[in-house]
Amino acid sequence: GRLEQSQPATPHYTNDVLVDLSFEANLHVLHKLSTTSRAFSLASVLLKVWLRQRELDESADGVSGFMMSMLLVYLLEQRYLNAQMSVFHIFRVCMTWLRDNDLTKAAIQMRGSDGNRTQTLDDESMRKLQDAFDVVVLAPPFDVTNANGTTVESLRVNVFSSMSRFAANVLRHQAKHAVDMFASDLDPLTGFRRLFVDRVGVFLRSDVL
Repeated sequence: GRLEQSQPATPHYTNDVLVDLSFEANLHVLHKLSTTSRAFSLASVLLKVWLRQRELDESADGVSGFMMSMLLVYLLEQRYLNAQMSVFHIFRVCMTWLRDNDLTKAAIQMRGSDGNRTQTLDDESMRKLQDAFDVVVLAPPFDVTNANGTTVESLRVNVFSSMSRFAANVLRHQAKHAVDMFASDLDPLTGFRRLFVDRVGVFLRSDVL
């Protein structure tokens, strides 16, 4: 006969479903910021180039350009960034924040700005998420609607759910190298080349400059 087993939904499976459901809402958030701030848009591109040159986005447990763009959304919400900053200033602030903050220890949740989207999860709920995921970065709540367009529920998704503890530590280490490069006496062209042009493979990541 046919053997059927029912398996309880795991946090990772549930979050993967929510990632699909929240795609349009998160894309709307990024599109709105990109159209109102060219610096935000260009900084997102720089971050993607920086990731690619260090092969940080090539593993399944690594960090994608989308994830870094969502992190910029959080930094804007928390006013680490503002619309008047230049592209390189935004990049530098992002690197400094990554250097100074351990993503594996401090769970992040974005507030959003649309009325009922200001709710946040309580401490117990955040602890459960931290038990389930190595890194927790919650995007702004998104609404689930029925066929009539009525909001049924507002849900949260962890956009960093795939990142491992190891990948988070590597990201932080590389961010420190980037900040050190800004603080060095390299001329601007050399610094730009080493940040965004030179390829830094996995075996060269320990080099500072």
